[in-house]
Amino acid sequence: LDQNPEPQRLYPGQKIDVFLITLGQRNGIVPGIVYMWYVDMSIILNSPFKTSNHCEVYNIPARPEFGAYKSFLSTEQAFNTLEDILKPLYINITVLSCPLGFTMNNVSLACGCNELLQGEDFICNITDVSISGAKWVGSLPSGSIGIVKDCPFEYCNISKTINLTYLDLQCKYNRSGVLCGQCQGNQSMMLGSSQCTSACSNTYLLLIIPFVVMGAALVGFLLACDFTVANGTINIFILYAFVIKLNAYLFFSPSCNPVMKILSVFIAWLNLDLGIETCFYEHMESIGKVWLQFAFSIYVSAIIGAIVLAGRISSKMSRLCRYRIVPVIATLILLFYSKMLRTVLIIFSFAHMDISIDGYKLIWTYDGSKEYLVHKDHIGLFILGLLVTAFFIVPYTLLLLLTPYLMKLSHWRVFSWINMIKPLIDCHEAPFKDRYRFWTGAMLVYRIALVIVSAYFSQQPQLILFMIIIIHAGIVFSGFAVYKSWIISATETTLHVNIIINSMAIYFLNLEGHDFPSDFHPITIDYCLPSTISIGVSFLCFFLILLYNTFKPLHLWIKMKMEYFQVNENLVHMPVDNEDGDQEYREPLMNV
Repeated sequence: LDQNPEPQRLYPGQKIDVFLITLGQRNGIVPGIVYMWYVDMSIILNSPFKTSNHCEVYNIPARPEFGAYKSFLSTEQAFNTLEDILKPLYINITVLSCPLGFTMNNVSLACGCNELLQGEDFICNITDVSISGAKWVGSLPSGSIGIVKDCPFEYCNISKTINLTYLDLQCKYNRSGVLCGQCQGNQSMMLGSSQCTSACSNTYLLLIIPFVVMGAALVGFLLACDFTVANGTINIFILYAFVIKLNAYLFFSPSCNPVMKILSVFIAWLNLDLGIETCFYEHMESIGKVWLQFAFSIYVSAIIGAIVLAGRISSKMSRLCRYRIVPVIATLILLFYSKMLRTVLIIFSFAHMDISIDGYKLIWTYDGSKEYLVHKDHIGLFILGLLVTAFFIVPYTLLLLLTPYLMKLSHWRVFSWINMIKPLIDCHEAPFKDRYRFWTGAMLVYRIALVIVSAYFSQQPQLILFMIIIIHAGIVFSGFAVYKSWIISATETTLHVNIIINSMAIYFLNLEGHDFPSDFHPITIDYCLPSTISIGVSFLCFFLILLYNTFKPLHLWIKMKMEYFQVNENLVHMPVDNEDGDQEYREPLMNV
């Protein structure tokens, strides 16, 4: 060391590396004893160390009790003689306060983990914190430390080393903020994914036009193909898509492979989601994405209302849609139910944040910057969620579950309203045997139970998978043939088995032997394979049922025409008695 090093700013516990070699008066290398002194050379700051015949590195620790100070380096001879040629060198050291998330340990005089960050999931190293598991840790505007033990989304890094002054290191897809619920800078959230991008502008609002067309196309598709709950062909597909979409972080990711990107659109459409990644408007946030979930549902409902109104006004429209409009309405209501159930889950979800100063607070899971039931944006959503739950989800579930009993009471005045909606109820009951008319309601109860378990046990994915396996295995092995049509029963059994195999494959291929949820890595090649096969099989079943639904009316029409021509042929050759009592054959009538 032949000159004074640059000034150093260190945290308690940090050390500075100094390369030293001692020279004699003739500039020859001479091993010696080096001391480090404090300011006036009255205090030895550390034990003396001996130099060797070559340059070596020495660790000089910071001394927090002195604050900002000069640390002198010299040999014992230089200290005793203070000759210019042996003038000691010094290092300006400033000891800083412990950084965010660390506190001073009075025994070791070094910065250690804040009490909130102490545990087997955290490894502190002065400036960095290594975190294992799906946890979020960061600084809050108040200057305190916040920790959330569950960050279950695919845009949260599961295992990471972070600096608590940079929250973005815990997030993927250009996200930032508490629980990664916001976008970095002026970026905007995208529909159909968790990605944030800076490429969005208000020009994308023109997408409202294709969205309007898609809503009309959905209604037209259901009307044309008769793909409704009245014949039972779509029920199991809606349930399958709901289970997969609700626990998407367990089952699949569109980033797995190109095939999964296509199949994820199939799952999204059955959940009335867009299914493609796109911008919508500039600076869109989580709160805006939730409001958009209601907008599309309201729009499709308006289309149905318009069709019903047109049927009342136009006799031609009435004849066209007379037999299919009620089943289509019933189908759309079931689709809305699944979508609203997931949306209400988003609204009601909250996370418990432990705070180093204030104790704790509840935050909205999908945007941690908004305090639960405190921030005005969340209060508005919460009220809407309560209204949807109280006036749609609960009544609809009870109605379909208790229909067999309510119909027996419909002659009572208090239950006379049931007769007004009987056509809608009949559509849900039509494909089932009489003893299983409650089946649709039972599946709605299962959806609600799965939503509750998925929301409050998201840190225990093995419990969610176990519940899915048990429920669907119970349905399969119970031997219930709930549908009148054996084709629909076989399709439902196939998809139940499909869900069971997919769930078991994910569990045993990736989860067995791991410490939940810290070693849970859902998006791996092992996950992609069973999920790709599972969704592919369900899509194939959907396509085959669609063909069956399409060609069944054609087959019946051809059969009817053949029977008609057969009757005409018989009439042509049927003998008749003339006035003389002789038989003769009737001549065919001329077509006019």
